[in-house]
Amino acid sequence: MGQLKAAMMIYPGYTGTIGVSGMFKLKKESDRDLLVSWNFAGLPANSSGGLHIHAGTTCSNASQVLGHYFKPGTVDPWNSNWDSNAKGESLGQARVDDGYSYEDHLNHAVVLHSITGERVGCGILLEYPDEKKLVPLPEVVLDYSAGLRAVSYTWLGAIQAVAVALAVL
Repeated sequence: MGQLKAAMMIYPGYTGTIGVSGMFKLKKESDRDLLVSWNFAGLPANSSGGLHIHAGTTCSNASQVLGHYFKPGTVDPWNSNWDSNAKGESLGQARVDDGYSYEDHLNHAVVLHSITGERVGCGILLEYPDEKKLVPLPEVVLDYSAGLRAVSYTWLGAIQAVAVALAVL
């Protein structure tokens, strides 16, 4: 399985002034120990708040994001917090054991809370290919003799190279 990452966006229904953006990453340390890391912008300057994986699997409906994701019968381990600098940026990491395997976190919501506990950011953990396993793009040779050409390369359904359009004058 590749790396799990969540691109953060505004929490559904949130209308405040915090406009968080950035990435949350999950890395497997052992069978159940996880390393969470993040790099966010758009936060209040010199502030802090909570950052947790939630039981829900959507960021489109606030009522379906649910509460913290941890195995029933265990203590809630989600005490991770972000701290921002004077520019409203936060870079950090924390170790967590929520009782679930790494793979169990796929498609779960990640929620960023403000200093007051309000839910202000949300992202869904999706699988990204392992960077060590990426295949280099093939060399592309353009033929200008026929005028306008468009070249693009698709890998796993996602555009990995920018389309190039050239015109012969």
